[in-house]
Amino acid sequence: MTLRSVAVSAVLSLVFSAGCEHSESAKSLSWEQERQQQAAAQASAPKTSNKSSAAPQSAASSSSASAKTPASSSAPASTEAPASTSSSASVAAGSGGAAPSAGETGAGSGGETPSETPSEAPAAGDQVSFGSLKWRYGGVNGSGARASGVAISSASFSSGGMSFKYVRDLSAWGYSSGALGGYACLFVQNQSGAWVGGKFDWISSSRKSRDFKNVYGGYAGWSLADVPNPCNAAFVIISPDAKKRSNVIVGTWSR
Repeated sequence: MTLRSVAVSAVLSLVFSAGCEHSESAKSLSWEQERQQQAAAQASAPKTSNKSSAAPQSAASSSSASAKTPASSSAPASTEAPASTSSSASVAAGSGGAAPSAGETGAGSGGETPSETPSEAPAAGDQVSFGSLKWRYGGVNGSGARASGVAISSASFSSGGMSFKYVRDLSAWGYSSGALGGYACLFVQNQSGAWVGGKFDWISSSRKSRDFKNVYGGYAGWSLADVPNPCNAAFVIISPDAKKRSNVIVGTWSR
């Protein structure tokens, strides 16, 4: 073997030896890194589990917090408010109902204020208002007479006169059957609708009919000039002092 061969062999031996050492060092390093990585993985594993377990715990906490929220809210108080209101209303109703308005106060202290009292309340048997009769003819004004005692019904008119029935005759005013104790008064409704007329004859309890001779003859101003034919006619009896009267009865008069 030559010197050169020996030198080459020595160099190759050194290179191989260095390569092996480097390879071993590399292996040792990779094992150490792997061990460190495993240790790091093991060290981080509890932390991860702690985080994952902490998440459900916080979620559970928030869930329990949200579950408790309605209990501490003011919603039940507001829903109970109408109940207390209706309860108050019930108490008010039990103690006499709603308070009266200003317009109802008078009713509680004696009812409505009475209207102006008329000069005479309408008589039950009046078929036309006595107050609407205008006393133009006959020389007597009986407008102030008051319904008293005498009552009549069933007026019937013909061209020459009229008849009626007594329900209660002039004995109510103290007159005997044949005594002339009252004035027979006729009223007719003219073209304008006014009831005009007055006394046209005397009457007694024994007389239940009267003719119209005085009416046609113009007695004490009597006139039918503005009265339609046929017309509405009314009959009433008044006392000679014009203070008392019968009820008013009506019918249709064809002349």
